[in-house]
Amino acid sequence: TCPCDVTGLFETVSDLVSAPGIIENVLAIPLLRECFIELRDGQIPIMLGYSDSVRDGSTLASDAQISATSLKLNELETQLNLKYASELKNKKFEICFYRGRGDA
Repeated sequence: TCPCDVTGLFETVSDLVSAPGIIENVLAIPLLRECFIELRDGQIPIMLGYSDSVRDGSTLASDAQISATSLKLNELETQLNLKYASELKNKKFEICFYRGRGDA
């Protein structure tokens, strides 16, 4: 096993918009999907936002996009669990996102 852990970071407004598609593309790769299922029990850690998302837009725009991305990631989680149900067996994908904050 790999001693390092990897967390997705989606910081700028365009990163946030792209996040669901990127996660879906990562999990379309069988080896990576298997790693998330077997080594992480289906958990997919993601950090949303940081100082660049505020610099890239405004605080309001950043917060709105982080909220919109969070909702889309929740929808994606449901879709992924249905799509890969036979591989997941008794496990489920869980997109675990947390809010990054930094200086603007």
